[in-house]
Amino acid sequence: MPDNTAAAAKTMPSRSHHSAPKFDGKPASLSIFIDEIELLAGSSGLSNKQTIEWTIRYAPSDERELWQLQNSVGTEDWEQFKKEIFDLYPGSTGERKYSIANLAKLVEKQTFSNITNAEEFGTYRRAFLAIATYLKNKARLSDREISLYFLQGLDTAIRTKVQEQLRAENPKHHTDDPFTLAEISSAALFVLSCNHSNITSPTMTPEIPIKKETFDMTQGFGNININAIATEVARQLSMQLNNTSHGQNCQHTTENGSVTRQKNCNCIFCSDPAHFVGGCPDADGYCKKGLCKKNNEGQIVLPNGDRILSKNIPGRNLKERIDNWHKSNTNNTVSTNYIGSKEIGAGYVWITEEKGEEPILPTKREEEELEVLENLVASTQKKIDTTRKRMENGRTTRNNITPQTRTPQDRPAQSKDVTSSPEPQFRYITPIENPDLIKKVAQSTLDVPITLSSRELLSISPDVRKYIKEQITTKRVTTSALIEATEEENSGRILLSSVPTDKLIVANHVEDLRAIDVVIGETNVEATLDDGSQIISIRQDLWERLGVPLRSDRLMVMESANKSKDRTLGLLQDFKISIGGNDFYLQIQVVRDAPYELLLGRPFYTLMAATHQNFTCGDSRLILTDPNTNEQITIPTRPKK
Repeated sequence: MPDNTAAAAKTMPSRSHHSAPKFDGKPASLSIFIDEIELLAGSSGLSNKQTIEWTIRYAPSDERELWQLQNSVGTEDWEQFKKEIFDLYPGSTGERKYSIANLAKLVEKQTFSNITNAEEFGTYRRAFLAIATYLKNKARLSDREISLYFLQGLDTAIRTKVQEQLRAENPKHHTDDPFTLAEISSAALFVLSCNHSNITSPTMTPEIPIKKETFDMTQGFGNININAIATEVARQLSMQLNNTSHGQNCQHTTENGSVTRQKNCNCIFCSDPAHFVGGCPDADGYCKKGLCKKNNEGQIVLPNGDRILSKNIPGRNLKERIDNWHKSNTNNTVSTNYIGSKEIGAGYVWITEEKGEEPILPTKREEEELEVLENLVASTQKKIDTTRKRMENGRTTRNNITPQTRTPQDRPAQSKDVTSSPEPQFRYITPIENPDLIKKVAQSTLDVPITLSSRELLSISPDVRKYIKEQITTKRVTTSALIEATEEENSGRILLSSVPTDKLIVANHVEDLRAIDVVIGETNVEATLDDGSQIISIRQDLWERLGVPLRSDRLMVMESANKSKDRTLGLLQDFKISIGGNDFYLQIQVVRDAPYELLLGRPFYTLMAATHQNFTCGDSRLILTDPNTNEQITIPTRPKK
């Protein structure tokens, strides 16, 4: 070392008396190593050149040669030397130490881990703050996003209780404004402390110690009032009888004889003393009908997940409160006919429509076609009856004639008897009948698929059979006449070849739901098409990823085809989506759990004046009209994933 280095060695802390800075070759520890070097150099009064030399001396043996080859070695430019060293170890400056993906992964992992005490909550909070604070300082995360991510990391049970506690502490807090991280932490610690086994619930009946009297009967009755004892015993027996008849209340007695608390032994769902709520048939029936359900804790709650509290819903038991709740929530109810089906093996999937839907009125053309077919069937049936009657009369006449010799005098009489009073023949016609229409109907059956098969039409229409017979009967013509056949005859032969004989064309028993791709912000979303739904809805997890405000005062109760009901979380008002490069503004309800990301219901169809064209191969096209520019957009659909 040069002389200045030797002099610096006298002022630099010795390795034997002080712990020297250490660098293990990892980028994460390089920044700490440099900070310690600067601290020691500053306390020892070293120059920049001496600081560089001591830094190389403290470097790992396998890295020291590389550090000595830097351009700034031997100069007094300490900042340039630090930059060259940091460039050798990418990521050592800490500019990309954490990312939003790291925070999302931590939150997702914590969601599946139940927090049961304050210690576990503190561990999660510290790990969350380490990443969130770093991202906030780098201007990559806002306070609103931090609150949403932190609350999302709590499991469902604790999250619900924390949200209820926050609303109870500050009822005037607007739902669009997020709570701060400190407020969420305070509410979570309070909820965890209330869930502790040593804490008595405020609704629990406090234990009342009962004074016991001890009587010593060895000395006789003495001054004991026997009448008072008898009166007290009678009163206690009367109270027990009243409790048994009016509520079946049970009391638990400890070994020392003290009564801890009274407990109702009736079923809390239907108040039947013969069973408890676990074996209540009424509770099972209500859950199967969708009038209520059981949450993750096994408690019976409303279809929207809210608890059944006596202070909010009147009723003697849970059954009466559920009935009263449904009676008071029948107005703001919408139906969602979204039905997904899946074929399993060789079984059948039954898809039922919800009752109460408006019938689809037939078009004028359908009414006219139906009237033509009805008249055709009626006239054909009358002809069949007339012909059958005439044939039966002819058989009867032939049977009555026997081969015998008649005189010439008898022949005129016989002829007179047979032809004297012939019955008039009638034919029933209607004003709508048109002979030219018969030919048109026959050609339509050969050109266009209809509901009736050609076999069925030919079996009920003699006129059509006659026309077809004329078209298929072989005629003897010359070679030149055959070449000069009319276009009508050629078309008849071609059309006849396409007439189905035995095989019927029927519908498939299930078809895939159709979907299109829409863009929300910078996110591609699969939108399921369902013109049977009264609303447009989006799944909760997608809304949380978008991070847009929610109108929680605009709730709706959704009723599905199986009569189950569920309440939405709120409304995304005037929400913009992009389809094919065009922007549209919709009113979207947020739902908790759904088998789709985005469901486009009837409000979407009416806004766009949408036309959904379906094809026999299963494909379809959606034709939209922009309400603002009147531009028409045709979008191909695809099967729902």
